[in-house]
Amino acid sequence: NKQINEAIKNNVFRSVFEAVQYTVPATNKSDERVLVTGNYLMNQNQDSVEIYYDSRVTGGRTGVTSSGYRCIAATAESDGMQLISVVMGCKSVYQEDGYTVQSFGGYKETSALLDAGFDGYKAVQIVGAEQAVIQCPVKNGVSDIVLGSVNEVYTVLPQEVTSADLDYRYTNIGSGFQAPVEKGQTLSELEIWYGDLCIGHVELFALNSVSTQQVQIGTED
Repeated sequence: NKQINEAIKNNVFRSVFEAVQYTVPATNKSDERVLVTGNYLMNQNQDSVEIYYDSRVTGGRTGVTSSGYRCIAATAESDGMQLISVVMGCKSVYQEDGYTVQSFGGYKETSALLDAGFDGYKAVQIVGAEQAVIQCPVKNGVSDIVLGSVNEVYTVLPQEVTSADLDYRYTNIGSGFQAPVEKGQTLSELEIWYGDLCIGHVELFALNSVSTQQVQIGTED
């Protein structure tokens, strides 16, 4: 999955990976040709015995090993969440003649895996860009400081998980801050943990300035 995640960041790769068909221009030796993907998850005009089209699938690549096992790497999107699916070692089912394919391996398994991902998980924004996250006291300051996130943090979580199930860990908060503090100054970092997994990290900056409190020294008459 990591390799696919990196590959789809390349626009040229994505254009090939997501193409349902491609028109090859005519040359001096051949007429114009239309090539159609053999990935039945993306092709609605299927000539196979079974229908495998899945409207959630946005890209994919099929393959087969020398032993006849099929594998499929695919990307999919539903309700704003994107998933990468990889299935390997799937077997096709053949008719009695041993040659005609009755059921291709990998397609149904991919759709089932996507069902589990989309039904069991959700894409959520944990923190918004420049969102006020925490208010902290400032030593010798005229007011508290409010810290905001530098950028937004998104992640994917099980459907039943809420913010109460997450652990928010801050740096530099315990010792406090010393006045003066300038607006925009980076002061802390926030890590968001779900169990033993860190699912988000963001720097925190000052949303307001805090000047030093002036001490009045009394004089005797």
